[in-house]
Amino acid sequence: MSLVAVVPVKHLDRAKSRLEGAVPDRTGLALLLLHRVLGALRDSQAVDRILVISPDPRVEEACRGACFLRQKSQGLNPGLEEARQEALALRASALLVVLADLATLSPATLRMLLQAAPNTRGALAAPDRRGLGTNILFLRPPDLLTFRFGPESLRHHQEEAARAGLDLKLFRHPETMNDLDTPEHLKEAAIL
Repeated sequence: MSLVAVVPVKHLDRAKSRLEGAVPDRTGLALLLLHRVLGALRDSQAVDRILVISPDPRVEEACRGACFLRQKSQGLNPGLEEARQEALALRASALLVVLADLATLSPATLRMLLQAAPNTRGALAAPDRRGLGTNILFLRPPDLLTFRFGPESLRHHQEEAARAGLDLKLFRHPETMNDLDTPEHLKEAAIL
């Protein structure tokens, strides 16, 4: 198996906009979180290649150990589609999308998630803390489902899986649910 991980990153000027006023440096926070997620992916030793896609060229400097892709399209799902095409060109047999704001994600939890992932054709999602969003999405093969990140993405991904005749397996762990969107989340993750 060749597993490619994709980490999408917004333009840094718009990063963590819901934390405006709660942190003095939203750009710095976004890069810190990206650094943590990339470290967890690298240290898991379970991923063959890591791609970071962003429309912001400043993100490239933070991508040590990962390949940076400059996003040409607008929006999260189109950017992920660009990264998926790169993964397919690399002959990936599976794709792992990991959002860049999972503050406490560890290599061990990533390995547990991948052990729970389908060994043959299938998909797995790690929901957010409210059970509405998708923080991590595993696809085998990489083009199994259409990306539906955004509001209530978990339901939309489940609908995509149903259309493909699949059940979307769910993986719930505190670390995969611990995305940072509000000042309260910062405190829970011991960022502030």
